[in-house]
Amino acid sequence: MYVHGVAVPNLSTSYACLVCLVPVSAGYPSPADDYLDGSLDLNQHLIKHPTATFFVRVAGESMREAGIHSGDVLIVDRALIPGDGSVIIAIINGELTVQTPLPNATASSC
Repeated sequence: MYVHGVAVPNLSTSYACLVCLVPVSAGYPSPADDYLDGSLDLNQHLIKHPTATFFVRVAGESMREAGIHSGDVLIVDRALIPGDGSVIIAIINGELTVQTPLPNATASSC
């Protein structure tokens, strides 16, 4: 599975979505406007290290068992240290690729 594109987050814009913090019925719709609880800034909740974060678009299906499919956009935080079972972006033969490293693998062996 290879990475199709790379983009840096634009933190100057706010990606605010409405937040409704009440249980959601899986049956009949109900008017939820009375329960709106403000907005949610996705940058604030998804990006912990802005200067070390970028986005990639996935091309390929080799990580589908991990829930990652072709066309998905991944948020990559280079400030995090991967642990066993982490999904990483690696450079292999000069190309970015999505991988799950072997347990106890070092950065030079990935």
